[in-house]
Amino acid sequence: MRRMMIPTIVLLPRVALIARRILCIWALAVVAGACTGGIDPSQPSAGDGGHAGDAAEPPALNGDATPNCRSDADCPAGSRCEVFGADEFTKTRCVPRGSDGGVDAGCARMSCQSQGYGCGTAADGCGGSLDCGQCTAPQTCGGGGTPHQCGLGCTPTSCQSLGYGCGTAADGCGGSLDCGQCTAPQTCGGGGTPHQCGVGCATACTGGQDCGTQPDGCGGTVTCGTCTAPQTCGGGGVPNRCGGSACTPQPGCELPATPAGSDVQFAPEFALLYAAYDLGPVPGAPTATLLGGMAIRFDDRNRLLIGVDSERATGAIYEVGVRRNACGHIVAFEGSATKVADAPYVDANLVYAPGNVLFYTQWPINKLSQLTPGSGAASSTTDLAALGVGGGGPGGIGFVPAPLADAGGLRILTWSAGDWYHLSYTALGGLFAISAPVKTTTLPNGPGGFAYVPAASPGFTSQSLIVAEWSVDSVAVYEVDSQGDPLPATRRSFFTHFPRPWGAYFEPLTGDYVFLTWGAGQADRVYIVQGFCRPAE
Repeated sequence: MRRMMIPTIVLLPRVALIARRILCIWALAVVAGACTGGIDPSQPSAGDGGHAGDAAEPPALNGDATPNCRSDADCPAGSRCEVFGADEFTKTRCVPRGSDGGVDAGCARMSCQSQGYGCGTAADGCGGSLDCGQCTAPQTCGGGGTPHQCGLGCTPTSCQSLGYGCGTAADGCGGSLDCGQCTAPQTCGGGGTPHQCGVGCATACTGGQDCGTQPDGCGGTVTCGTCTAPQTCGGGGVPNRCGGSACTPQPGCELPATPAGSDVQFAPEFALLYAAYDLGPVPGAPTATLLGGMAIRFDDRNRLLIGVDSERATGAIYEVGVRRNACGHIVAFEGSATKVADAPYVDANLVYAPGNVLFYTQWPINKLSQLTPGSGAASSTTDLAALGVGGGGPGGIGFVPAPLADAGGLRILTWSAGDWYHLSYTALGGLFAISAPVKTTTLPNGPGGFAYVPAASPGFTSQSLIVAEWSVDSVAVYEVDSQGDPLPATRRSFFTHFPRPWGAYFEPLTGDYVFLTWGAGQADRVYIVQGFCRPAE
């Protein structure tokens, strides 16, 4: 009996060992020492009074120092629990999600900053996500067209808001608009108005015109005849009709003291209709200043605002008195000019918008500023380059007059490219939001300041525009369409020679044309031309 008991005593531990290994594999219970191939007598067993089941034990370490795990919950974020081992000693470890084996030293998470993100959510490269922040209204994440960056969305303009009935046009946001097609025999622009359906080219004037020119409907003009002196075309106040001038200065009124010199030459067709005078430098303006745009104050018709140190960072707007004769015409400066506002880079025009907000352009930095009454510096400045205005930036700026179809429309003219733009403007808290530039034509000869010629002025048979051509020492006039846009084919010389002309302004009481020299080699001077009709209020 004692010999038969010996094998039994030897076999029992082996059976227990095999059963223990099978149980470990089935439950993935990786408790230190439980599946290492032997029984550690130093560890208490259930029979020895130990309490192995009283609480969950932390993951143990495998031989390769990779933490053991019971489930994914035991692993760091971005990792999972993996069973491995090809032999009978199966083990577990934490590996990065997406890994197909091997010990990973860890995943390096990306940040919002490293990815250049300023808002929204993004992947961290390790299976997780990042919160890159929110935007402050009215900005939205991606609203400016760049993902994960705060910005404002662009609101495209429409064919209807532009007044276009056909063709294609820029939408102000880098795209294009399809404004429709015309029904034959009409064509787009065929009637002489861009983006409007019309028919054919006229070969003769219509409506009883007996002088001047008239658009032919195809971008050119037809001649309506000439007048016999002393009558002039439009001189009686009716365009394209011969008549006596109702706009010439009345006899007996004082004239400015100094006629323009021989370097100022009218085109022959205007020489007998107008007279030019030299008012001289602006008294009190800084020495060697370059002059900019001008405007009579809205609340005092005997005070002239004028830009000084034009196109310089030290630019400013000064104010000087003017003396008028008994007929209301300006004949001289009065007193000394004083500074009223800083206006860096002020350029060729000063114009009043609704509410008496003064608009001026800044060249060469391609901006438009607004000055409210009484302010000593710009109340608002718009970066026109950011809106898409090119061509060097605007020198000239103006509003379309009545009775044209787009009366009140805002226009700018760039130097030196001569690009002519429409700008949209909407009231915003006493100022104006500027948007949606649309280029409609281009003018030659390095144009600067411009102004709309008062209706029915002698020698002008239709609504026209006068433009200082600084680059070629001349001043030109153009007929305009119903939108107030110049028609390049209608260009005529007003001054065949004028030394470095800049600025352009028709003063409101008499219609006298006020403009100036800019960098002509001596102190800049102000000139005035009499003979135009008074502009409509």
